[in-house]
Amino acid sequence: MRGLEDLLSRFPRERSVVADALTFCDLTTSPLGTRVSLQERAREVTLRYGPDHLVTQALRQALPTKALAIARTRCWLQRHGLDPDQLFPE
Repeated sequence: MRGLEDLLSRFPRERSVVADALTFCDLTTSPLGTRVSLQERAREVTLRYGPDHLVTQALRQALPTKALAIARTRCWLQRHGLDPDQLFPE
């Protein structure tokens, strides 16, 4: 959205458990460090930047992909005996 496709194309897109986990951490944690849903995080970003800001537009466009990364991470955690809802103390 910022016209950086040529520069970014020089770097391979990482598709890994680590990339998914970083997305999970970023988009299920509020700026204050509390656990939030993806929808809550998207609302927070929209309120902070405004509905027409490039950051909000990019997040809105990426939400389906981000939701899949979060779901994959939740499944990975559960397969390894961890409860994703208990990762953050209240």
